[in-house]
Amino acid sequence: MTIREFGTSSGPIDIIAIDNVGDIYIIETKLSKNADKRKVLAQILDYAAALWEEYSGNPDKFVEVLGIDTSDEVLSNITRNLSEGNFKLIVAMDSLDTRLKTLIRFLKSHSTFDVYALEFDYYKLSDDDKTYEIFVPKLFGVESTEKKLGTTRKKWTVESFMNYVETELHAQFPERAKAIKVIYQHAREKRWVIRAGQSRGGSINLVPPNPLISDGRSILTVYAEYGAIQVSFGWINNNDIGNVVADIIAKKLLEAEFDLPSEYRGRYVGIPEEFWVPNPKLILEIIDEITKLATSKD
Repeated sequence: MTIREFGTSSGPIDIIAIDNVGDIYIIETKLSKNADKRKVLAQILDYAAALWEEYSGNPDKFVEVLGIDTSDEVLSNITRNLSEGNFKLIVAMDSLDTRLKTLIRFLKSHSTFDVYALEFDYYKLSDDDKTYEIFVPKLFGVESTEKKLGTTRKKWTVESFMNYVETELHAQFPERAKAIKVIYQHAREKRWVIRAGQSRGGSINLVPPNPLISDGRSILTVYAEYGAIQVSFGWINNNDIGNVVADIIAKKLLEAEFDLPSEYRGRYVGIPEEFWVPNPKLILEIIDEITKLATSKD
């Protein structure tokens, strides 16, 4: 789906598009004769930063504004892409100059940005009394020979994720790494199923030990690179045990003075790093109470 003139604090984005897997496209259209080649990429990056700042902590609002009605899996991908700032940035122009192509190659080779340029060749043909206008799009930035450092999405396993947490993440963000390790070990001890997520920066999905709760889907996702925890209320079953689980999580978050949306049921709520890393005990208590309930219903 697409929406034109999507408002942000940095101005309206020409086009926002969401594909069938939940990838988010920010598209800026320019005429080459009016475009400042030095500023067009800065402008689209500014839009991306504004979108991330405004909606990464409240992805449900973004979904509501777009009016999306899609599967839980796609909604989860949209939420993850927003929280991680994973956007596909496209500059659409009638003609690309060498300087702009060089800038895009540089960004794609030395950053994690997915930046592309769309160029249109225009042809006008006449046949008897009819005139045909033909636009032929060409996408620049997807060349297979192009080097990209760190932009190929890694295929994570639980083992590789925890190795990353122990080494690289711990070197940069020791408190976050310690909190993730505590939660991981506790979930294992309580016999939760732990699966590796496939977000670019690495994540683990925690699944309660009873399929009646969420049909084997995760209800807690811990992100390494950005330090957020996603509570997937939308994946908690709408049955007796599922409703109790949702109430347990909501009660714990509210007791900790977390600003939980009033209509949290069926939504995906992000808990920022500054809230849970200093007090990972909050997440451990949630795991404990859900485990107690899950095992009592076996």
